[in-house]
Amino acid sequence: MTPGLLGQALPVHAITTAGPAPLAWGSDQYGQTGLPASTYGPESPHVVGGINDVTAVAAGSEHSLALRADGTVWAWGSDASGELGDGATTDSSSPVRTVGLPAVTAIAAGNGFSLALTSDGAVWGWGDDTSGELGDNHVRTISAVPVQAIGLPQVVAIAVGSGTSLALAADGTVWAWGAGPCVNSAEPVQLHLAGLTGIVAIAAGGDHALAIGPGGSLWAWGDNGFGDLGNGGAAADCSSAVQPIGLSGAVAISAGTYHSVRPRG
Repeated sequence: MTPGLLGQALPVHAITTAGPAPLAWGSDQYGQTGLPASTYGPESPHVVGGINDVTAVAAGSEHSLALRADGTVWAWGSDASGELGDGATTDSSSPVRTVGLPAVTAIAAGNGFSLALTSDGAVWGWGDDTSGELGDNHVRTISAVPVQAIGLPQVVAIAVGSGTSLALAADGTVWAWGAGPCVNSAEPVQLHLAGLTGIVAIAAGGDHALAIGPGGSLWAWGDNGFGDLGNGGAAADCSSAVQPIGLSGAVAISAGTYHSVRPRG
């Protein structure tokens, strides 16, 4: 997911092979495209200065993240909730290094918070924590430095929704924390929904989530107010995940605020 709330214009990113450095365009109210903050951001891609050797990027609601080949995380844009992770709460249009992280292999940016998956299979989070999005079971408003989520098994993938964090464990189980689809917890809990076994990929939307299971089976759970789950609009609960109608052989998934996508094939 490229997370955000309905009506927000989010920064967009790509990686260029010249460096490689991140490219950004779109809304720049807080400097999230790497240019001085302005009401209207760049309408065409530009290179974000001050960072190279980038292997992954992530766009949150009002901030941006980049993962460098050396395993460090860099962030820019809004820092009102500490989502840049540099120990301050000062917006920055130039990339600043997120502090205190072991070597990182994957990043995710949400609505005022950020997650990182480290090489030892642990998950770290920073930024807004009003719904327990950081997963360390501490009661706080924000954390401007990364904290480690507790109680997780070995993690291989992460995803974030508007106020929810998801982790896929090496054993194929799905874990969640924060406030969102089928969870309301300040520490990770395993989602014991029928259908969520042997999972190989996850995605988080605004208030719903997706997973790919054995044989490319596709599963969805959470809010279905806009047909987000793809099951014909039938009411869903948290006793089981549901399967979108007529889909099989899924190889990739993505979830938006109120909709879901998978490649045709």
